[in-house]
Amino acid sequence: VWVGLGLGSSASRRSRLGSLGLRSLGVRGSGLRDWGLKGLRARPLWGFEAEEQRDMSTRSTSAPQGQKKPQTPGGGGFLDLPPAQGAIVDIGVNLQHKSFAKSLPAILQRAQDQGVAGIVITGTSESSSEAALALATKYDRGSSSAQAPAAQSQLRRRLYCTAGYHPHDAKKWTPESPERLRTIFRQGQGVCMAVGECGLDFNRNFSPRPVQEAVFRAHIELALELGLPLFCHEREASSTFLAIIDEFPALDPARVCVHCFTGAENELKEYVKRGFYVGFTGCVCDEKRGKGLRQILGLVPPNRLMIETDAPFMMPTGGRGRNEPSNLPAVLRTVAQCLGQTEEKMAEITTANAVCFFGL
Repeated sequence: VWVGLGLGSSASRRSRLGSLGLRSLGVRGSGLRDWGLKGLRARPLWGFEAEEQRDMSTRSTSAPQGQKKPQTPGGGGFLDLPPAQGAIVDIGVNLQHKSFAKSLPAILQRAQDQGVAGIVITGTSESSSEAALALATKYDRGSSSAQAPAAQSQLRRRLYCTAGYHPHDAKKWTPESPERLRTIFRQGQGVCMAVGECGLDFNRNFSPRPVQEAVFRAHIELALELGLPLFCHEREASSTFLAIIDEFPALDPARVCVHCFTGAENELKEYVKRGFYVGFTGCVCDEKRGKGLRQILGLVPPNRLMIETDAPFMMPTGGRGRNEPSNLPAVLRTVAQCLGQTEEKMAEITTANAVCFFGL
């Protein structure tokens, strides 16, 4: 099931999916049956070696009988969606993830074909941030697509990145880390646009909490020093997250983005009250996991809302498979419907917010 908005009988499901702009799902037919969508056409997924990590699950795929399996994977969990009605920006993609390595040109072309005019590659450690900058530099020039005029925007470039340490990787922080991040920002001037991903994750605690807190403070100090926005991760740590931010009165709330928001209503209200930007992923599209998010989306002022895939994680369907930036129109359409906006207007709003926050 794609979005929990009253899908009932087979006929009503098809009608509802059509209204959401979803023609078919990039998964095998057995997966459609699992989601109660038996009978809809599916695009086969070939050659994707998934891994169990964060919110992405494994899926075994094979070519249909009588067809050869491609030598180079170009599939993954991409949805067969119409292009976005307007240029959109994916503010958070883990494009350096190894599941993308063999098919980056195809992935970027699919994103462009779907109206994704800009992508911000998320740095999550020193090596990840270096890789993000390298990819943003190498693959910035993409071919134009006659299929997606919406993707032709006024952005200075196609690919950008951030640099920082995800709280999972905070344990890797050393006394030399600040200077190494400064070097990345110097080398990536005009490309590396925000400090982060940084923050707190008290759900998994892959790094000790005191270490996470100390490293988060160091990121805030670096952002203030460099005059850059702060791209944040927060999971089950809202009170401590806010307490640390409060230690830095010089930090402009309009320079803070809480990305991949999946928290509670009271947490969102506090972020909105402070004037933070908030990013929403495909989780908002999922029937079960996204129900609460769809109910509170309206709390976010339009000028503080951004959209992202967090690919290869956070599939909009809530199913298994490798998410990718070309699925961003699914997030756009769900957000637009929740807020009673047209898709075109929502694209205009979220893109303007991304340009303003990151300085794209």
